[in-house]
Amino acid sequence: MYDYAYLQAIAAGECVKTCREAFGRRRPKVAYPAELARREEGLARLCTIALQIINQLVV
Repeated sequence: MYDYAYLQAIAAGECVKTCREAFGRRRPKVAYPAELARREEGLARLCTIALQIINQLVV
């Protein structure tokens, strides 16, 4: 059960990286929107917290 939750939290964190890379691959390059960057920071914090909670539950 916790393995699945852990994988989901990791996948959510990877979405941030994938989205940012998609903007960098476009031709012509498109600037990464500031609003997405702000939301990215929030998502990264949430994923980190979720992973810490899951780790505490497993121990």
